[in-house]
Amino acid sequence: MANLKGKKRPNTSVKTGVWKTNTPIERIHNKAYSGAEFNPGKGNARFSPCQNAKGKPVPTIYGGENIPVAVMETVYHDVPTGCDNQPFDLGKLDKLVYSRLIPNINLITVDINPRVLRKWGNDPKEVLLSDAENYPQTQELASQIYQDNPTVQAITWASKQHGDKAIMLFGDRLKNSDFTVSIQSQPLRSSNEVMKEIDALADEMGLITYTSEDLI
Repeated sequence: MANLKGKKRPNTSVKTGVWKTNTPIERIHNKAYSGAEFNPGKGNARFSPCQNAKGKPVPTIYGGENIPVAVMETVYHDVPTGCDNQPFDLGKLDKLVYSRLIPNINLITVDINPRVLRKWGNDPKEVLLSDAENYPQTQELASQIYQDNPTVQAITWASKQHGDKAIMLFGDRLKNSDFTVSIQSQPLRSSNEVMKEIDALADEMGLITYTSEDLI
């Protein structure tokens, strides 16, 4: 990935945007975490773990601008290309829960889009559409954005899995009072909203969903 490895890194200071007050952040997450609990730096995702200038992990929360983004980035994240008529085990839902965060403030954001990536010398495909093998480089970019933009509270980008906006919040630049949790860690199967989208997305991709009970 250009300018992220073996070359002088460009400064990623950029004009900021806003995720407006009261605009929901939809989350599907491991039930080990509460709806507004920040990941302390575990896991391996496109833009996290993210580090500050001292090399310490920045606590983060992932979400989406709507439920379909959250579903595609979690439940269906690993569905392969060419999935028509492929079986999909909904047993994965048992470990996941649904939360909705409502910001009480305007969140200051950097949108990682093809235009700013070209400015920084990065191939947009390598940042936004790459596979996990490129995550060390995309995580490094997120760390750089965090460090170069000290007022920024979140980054946004077009979800690879869905296309609409995903968001990652920087926990050390936010307070508990900045959010209201309107839905807290609801089991997916008990949410009509979520199950409706899970079924609709499966139909759109041609997946044949099943549970272990279906096999008995």
